[in-house]
Amino acid sequence: MTEAAAEPPPVLLITAPAALTTPWLVRERFTAWLTALRWPEPAAADVVFAVSEAVSNAAEHAYTPDALDPVIEINAILEHLPGSDAGAATRTDAGHDQRADDGEEHPAQRLQIEVRDYGLWRPVSPDPGYRGRGLQMMVALMDNVAIQHSDAGHPGTVITLISPSVIPNPRADP
Repeated sequence: MTEAAAEPPPVLLITAPAALTTPWLVRERFTAWLTALRWPEPAAADVVFAVSEAVSNAAEHAYTPDALDPVIEINAILEHLPGSDAGAATRTDAGHDQRADDGEEHPAQRLQIEVRDYGLWRPVSPDPGYRGRGLQMMVALMDNVAIQHSDAGHPGTVITLISPSVIPNPRADP
């Protein structure tokens, strides 16, 4: 008798220091989680890139050099979209129709991801030079990007990313 493979958790929580190495850690963890969720390519790469950009921005810009214990929190939630199944094509980020043709029902899914820091918001420079395109790339890759800025009473910024919906890849045979 074979055991069924454990389903990956529908939530991924990461708390990490606001350091220049943190985006690498987050990319590794998100790639492993999306693989376990059977998230199709190239949509998985787009999610990893957008999250990495949000984390990079927090690590580089949210905190002053003298900040004590600067931290970044990432909370990702898998959402199953009601009324969708394998018979309905889902648009990938590249605009391609995606279908699961294995005869099983596969509800469309998307991710809601929050990247939070507790530092200070810095407005985007009108002339970012050769850098400063991360927010534009996040907007291009995700269905929705929302930014909640810090204020005097509540320091920090929350970037909420909503991924395009996908149909997971079929399970591999045991």
